[in-house]
Amino acid sequence: MAVDGDDGSRSADIAQRLGKSAQALAPLRASLISKGIIYAPQRWCIAFTVLGMAILIERQRQLLED
Repeated sequence: MAVDGDDGSRSADIAQRLGKSAQALAPLRASLISKGIIYAPQRWCIAFTVLGMAILIERQRQLLED
């Protein structure tokens, strides 16, 4: 999700990147929503609840790669 930025990600795109079906990831999606980490602004889309979270995660990922 972080690579898509703060505008949100399509659930199907996330599943494809992970090599899983959207149905297989549904319980994880529901868990993250119930914990308040993500929300679903539209039926096909999920986004982080904290503005700027995508940028923070991407920076951390880049630091780990260097």
